[in-house]
Amino acid sequence: MSASSFAPAELPALVLAYLGDVVWEAYVRRRLVKEAGIRVTARALHEKALKMVSATAQASVLKDFEGALTDEELAVMKRGRRTRPRRANRPSTMSEYRNSTGFEALLGYLDLKGEESRLDELMGLAYDLEIAGYEGDKTGE
Repeated sequence: MSASSFAPAELPALVLAYLGDVVWEAYVRRRLVKEAGIRVTARALHEKALKMVSATAQASVLKDFEGALTDEELAVMKRGRRTRPRRANRPSTMSEYRNSTGFEALLGYLDLKGEESRLDELMGLAYDLEIAGYEGDKTGE
């Protein structure tokens, strides 16, 4: 496939998710660093980032997140969610893993399409939903 005929929609969902995973992790790390202040440690940032980029965290916000998607975006996310991975990562269920794969496939798709403003908008929404859930978990302990 030449660069001029490149179509992100034609890529396998797991390839889109592969890219979307790193796009999401970089976004989360960047936001955490910007919001942390000067008295934070790299370890604390890493621990919080790991929680936020986990399949469990991504799956927990998906219901609220789906309502903000266009039909095209929803189709990409569902295609990613239907992908049959060999097995889920240990700490998450297969359902959580499949939902997070759909989320990551969408982010990879938008990144490859060059839709930076929409990508940033959706990642901001997901980040805010995850932070709200994270803060809710801390107050409930």
